[in-house]
Amino acid sequence: MVSQEYENGISEVLAILECSEPEYEAKIPKKLMKFLKENQSKTYKPEIDSSKKIKEMNLLPETKGLLSILYLKYWSTPKEEEEFRNILKDNQKKYDEELRQKYNPDNIFNDVKEEENLTQQNQTFENNKRVEKDESLVEYKGGFMSNLIQKIKEFFYKIFNKK
Repeated sequence: MVSQEYENGISEVLAILECSEPEYEAKIPKKLMKFLKENQSKTYKPEIDSSKKIKEMNLLPETKGLLSILYLKYWSTPKEEEEFRNILKDNQKKYDEELRQKYNPDNIFNDVKEEENLTQQNQTFENNKRVEKDESLVEYKGGFMSNLIQKIKEFFYKIFNKK
């Protein structure tokens, strides 16, 4: 079973193939084409403008991924495949570097605003811990088991404090 997002992406891929040269569809194995046709969305209607280039179309991320796979496996020459793989590697490196800068443990606590924000959060947490049950705005009614345990605790507390 394919997710709804991929069903929609498959529908867009098939719509693009209908608008493209027949040689592109001919290069795709029949078994894969059968799979795509069986798993396309029955309700999603892709809006493909054949007058635009693929880069200019507003395609789903799943469609872009599927088209990339088709390009790498069936449509590209070995040289084009190598160039495309290098582009993918460069993009991955850039993405990893962005993540490294964003979540660098050395820089997380250097920003003064972040420290002030953490201090305020800690103060709020401490204030919330001090609020007693009687001061709460909403009465919490636990589940059956928590109520039963509370009643047992109260019972033993009364027994042992009568002495």
